[in-house]
Amino acid sequence: MKWLTILNPASSGRRTEKRIDYIKDNLSKISEKMIVTTHQGHAKEIAQEAKDYDGIAVAGGDGTIFEVINGMDIKRQVIGILPVGTANCLAREFKMNNLKDGIKAIKGSHTEKIDILHLKFTDSDDNQTQAYATITLGLGYPTNVAEFANQKLKFMGNFCYPVAALIIAFKNVSKSYSIMLNGNQPEKKTLNGLIINNSRFAGNFTLFPDAKIKDGRFEVMETNANFFSQTLHNLSVFSGTYFYNPANQFSSNLMEIITDEPHNLMVDGEIFENITKLSIEMLPRSLTCHTNGV
Repeated sequence: MKWLTILNPASSGRRTEKRIDYIKDNLSKISEKMIVTTHQGHAKEIAQEAKDYDGIAVAGGDGTIFEVINGMDIKRQVIGILPVGTANCLAREFKMNNLKDGIKAIKGSHTEKIDILHLKFTDSDDNQTQAYATITLGLGYPTNVAEFANQKLKFMGNFCYPVAALIIAFKNVSKSYSIMLNGNQPEKKTLNGLIINNSRFAGNFTLFPDAKIKDGRFEVMETNANFFSQTLHNLSVFSGTYFYNPANQFSSNLMEIITDEPHNLMVDGEIFENITKLSIEMLPRSLTCHTNGV
């Protein structure tokens, strides 16, 4: 099997730069080449040119994985995960909690097919984009948390998202959304946060403890909480006790969202600006990942 390694040195607050030699040495017998990214979007560009490879090992976080799966041939190529990002949600789904776990999985032969999300979204200038995602979409509060954490708090490592969640809870603003599920009639809702998840994890949190990444459905959480309610909910999630949940929560496999005004959309930690329309379709077991079979 022919492997290419794509490494994002900016992941985890640029701490990944210090691991380049370690990764290269440990994958030297199976990965023919390592390419280090130099700018946002570079991982996608590399994956688009990697058609001669059977597998792509991704050294980065969920944002780097997002770029790679949108450049690779997901029907033919497989992905390996080297979890050196901040949250590493996809890796944690398979209990790959460190770099050694990821290297072991890539060297092994065990693979699993996981669900992915197929997205179509339109911005305020009527530009249309299609993309795949593996983990999380957010509008409102979760997007604001991700933006603040990535721009201001990356130096805090694993604490950047919990701290951002607390700070941004002060600034929650409710907006109007039109939401349509499974082709049914749209419903108008006032929310200050909307998150769509394909995993148990969102950032550093186990937000959906019962979610499964291979069940053909995604989880949805709608919130319209004030600071007190949002902070209580955050504490219940951080502690793993789930003692308080003010949100409306359900699952689906097809969803369309129209906003009354442009919103920033968060997709696997990446931000897309001024989005007015979004559709999400679940693609069951459409991405093949090397795992350790745990």
